[in-house]
Order: sequence, then structure tokens, then C-alpha cells
Amino acid sequence: MPLQYKLYHRLEEEHEDTITSLAFSTHGTFLAVGSLDGKLSLWSTLSGRKLHIVVTGNNAVLSIIWMTPSENHLFLSSGFFDLVWKQVTVTGFAAHSSSPVEYLAIVDCVVVTGARSEVFLWSHEGTANWTQLAQVLPPPSISVNHQSEVIVTSLAWAL
Repeated sequence: MPLQYKLYHRLEEEHEDTITSLAFSTHGTFLAVGSLDGKLSLWSTLSGRKLHIVVTGNNAVLSIIWMTPSENHLFLSSGFFDLVWKQVTVTGFAAHSSSPVEYLAIVDCVVVTGARSEVFLWSHEGTANWTQLAQVLPPPSISVNHQSEVIVTSLAWAL
């Protein structure tokens, strides 16, 4: 028998451009949705109601991760968002100078960011103290790619 899905909630149309990223919070209570129009919307997975909409400016939201174990902090390619009881506080820093952050991955207190051909490792304590640990160098050129730029297309931790 084929797998069948049942519609649980239909999220009202909030974004004016392509949805680029989705992320469920640590316990599945919230869904964060990012798009090319620079909007981040936060939804309750229980009620299907929109809780917050944040316009990040002209920067597309390309990647979202929740900072475990809390459901109050999320990090996205356009900045760091701190959800404090019906209020959103936005802070951030320029992780890459040449391109917008396109990919994120997290394990414990280490975040890896990818932008075009750059990959950086960051350590964080809370939402304010970020330290760059290392830059991951691109793979060496070989005869088939020596004239091409290496582009980061995804990031993941192998545990």
C-alpha cells in the first residue's frame, strides 16, 4: 500500500517569493520558514497559527537551524534570532564577507557555515559570544576541475 499523507495544517500564504528553508524546533513545537523575499515566519505546529513574521531586509533566508536544546534560539543565514516569550530579538554578525551564508549545520556548541566556496567552523556560548575556530580549505585541484571554482552545496555533520 502506498504511503498516504494527511493534511494537518495549511500555512496561510505569508511569503511573496520562493520558500528556501524549513526547520522544526528541537521538540517539534515550532516550524521556521525562510524565503527569498527575506522573510522568516514562525508557526505553531500544534495550532497551525503564525506566531511571528520577521523581515530580515533584502537578504534571502537560505538556511535555518535551531540551537539545541532550547526552542528559543535559531540561527539563519541572515542573522541570529532569539525568541523570548512572544518577542523576537534579532542579532547577528557577518560570518562571511564575500557571499551570504547559504548552508548551516550544528552539533553541540559548534556551527559550520558555508558560503559559495568558503566553509568556517564557529564556537558559540549563548547568543552573543561567537569565535571562529577554523576555515575548512577547499579540496585540491585536479585536472578535471583546475579551472573551476568549488562551490559548497550542502553541509552536514557525520556522527
